[in-house]
Amino acid sequence: GALPVVFVENRGQVRGPARFVTGWPHAPAWITATGITLELSRCDETEAPPRQGRRLGAIEARAGTRVHCAHVALIFEGGDRGPSVVADEPASSRYSYFLGNDPSRWVRGVPGSRRLRWSGLYPGVSAEIHGETGRLEYDLCLEPGADLSQLVVRVEGSQRLTLLPDGSLQIDTAGGALRQAPPP
Repeated sequence: GALPVVFVENRGQVRGPARFVTGWPHAPAWITATGITLELSRCDETEAPPRQGRRLGAIEARAGTRVHCAHVALIFEGGDRGPSVVADEPASSRYSYFLGNDPSRWVRGVPGSRRLRWSGLYPGVSAEIHGETGRLEYDLCLEPGADLSQLVVRVEGSQRLTLLPDGSLQIDTAGGALRQAPPP
């Protein structure tokens, strides 16, 4: 079966503005105050014979393999200043990161969460991010009277965006394609 998606608070185990990180089943993701950044990787066999393996991100690549990587960001743009992102559904797991030989950089016992909530994205609009059966998803939560037309999600790192006949958005990248399902 699919592994659950668990978000871990960033307590210095990764650099940058990530508030939470996840290694969701196929690709790492960083959750910031204003969006999601995904790292996608795809391997293609080349004609060179396999010789020696090498580790690249979350994938193991043999010599003779061409690796395509992409960072794709979905950014909630133009909303309220300073939205917050907090853990909303604790997971039973805890995580530790032992970075190098310096114990001052080690991070121990960081709790995981099955769901995060962005509050204050736009007036009357928040969002929740979670994983269902190995898929990373987000839901918009609207208060009565909220204006959904204010919502803008900017996509960075894509090669092409395509609106599919079922209303899905396909995001083509060097690391593969993402599909954002239409609202139910």
